[in-house]
Amino acid sequence: MCIIVYKPSEAKLPDKQTLKKCWKNNPDGAGYMFPNKDTVVIKKGFMNFNEFYKQLVYDKNQYGEFTPFVMHFRVSTQAGVNKECTHPFPLSEEMENLKKLRVKCQCGIAHNGVIDLTSDRWNKTITYSDTMKFITDYLTLIITTKDWYKDKGKLKLIEKLAESKLAVMMGNGHVELIGDFIEENGIFYSNQYYKLNRWSTTTTTTTTKQSKMKQTKQSFFFFDGKTVEIIDGIFTVFGHNYFSFGVVVNLYINKTQGIRPKIYNR
Repeated sequence: MCIIVYKPSEAKLPDKQTLKKCWKNNPDGAGYMFPNKDTVVIKKGFMNFNEFYKQLVYDKNQYGEFTPFVMHFRVSTQAGVNKECTHPFPLSEEMENLKKLRVKCQCGIAHNGVIDLTSDRWNKTITYSDTMKFITDYLTLIITTKDWYKDKGKLKLIEKLAESKLAVMMGNGHVELIGDFIEENGIFYSNQYYKLNRWSTTTTTTTTKQSKMKQTKQSFFFFDGKTVEIIDGIFTVFGHNYFSFGVVVNLYINKTQGIRPKIYNR
């Protein structure tokens, strides 16, 4: 889920259309971070693309073309859709610090994926995401110095624990990418949904003597290209089997309950 976009200092900001594609594929809020005067500046909680893009361009112009930026576009898998759970987050043991929408800190983190170690997807009462729990309970114990990223053991440990992708920015401007990223025109993306559609729909029409039926087959793309079939049969998400006989099922992300099917009659 989600996508991280990292613009190094020597690269140009991705064009508006590319960033809008990231938003459309990951529409549950966005944010970004950049270094300034040996601190990381985090601005997040944007629930509207135009507001996000306007502020991003303003900061790029204010702080210079050669300022590195890490952007994040979210798809919610836990704790619902809200400003507080958008990325990036500061490195902190205090959960309330991670919920702040404007932060200056020594280290900022953005994440792409689901961290099984700290996930509780079906708990409707929690107000924090798996990423936030991973930061407060694990990363604060690992990232303890300004040059922590020089320790290969720590990098391997984070990758093994998270089993997903992260971008960690330090106040000095260093950005450590953990996991496989795609580089295109000097920009690093955590998955291919800066150019592909997460949702794909095809429609066929069948005519009979009695009626004309329009049947839609829709596929939901997630976890870097894996697909779940959405029409008659059985499909599995997060270990749960869903059945769809005689109906068209559109798999979607429920705002409070995580991932579950929504059923439409034909």
